[in-house]
Amino acid sequence: AFVQSEMGAPVDVSGLARQVPQGFERQVYAMSLLGIDLDNRQEAQYLHNLAQEFRMDREAVDRVHAKMGVPSIYG
Repeated sequence: AFVQSEMGAPVDVSGLARQVPQGFERQVYAMSLLGIDLDNRQEAQYLHNLAQEFRMDREAVDRVHAKMGVPSIYG
């Protein structure tokens, strides 16, 4: 029940970003991208917020999406 509750809880994007060791931001972003279907606005907003916390510009985000074969969140 605890795990299901945690999985359903909103993600603290800032808290998550603070826990990521420097240099691993793009890998964590990519793992987040793998973990969702990117089929609604909330998921795209989460990725956008995560990219901002990691100080990834749009080009960096687009490169990760292209490398993974996933449409960009920026159109």
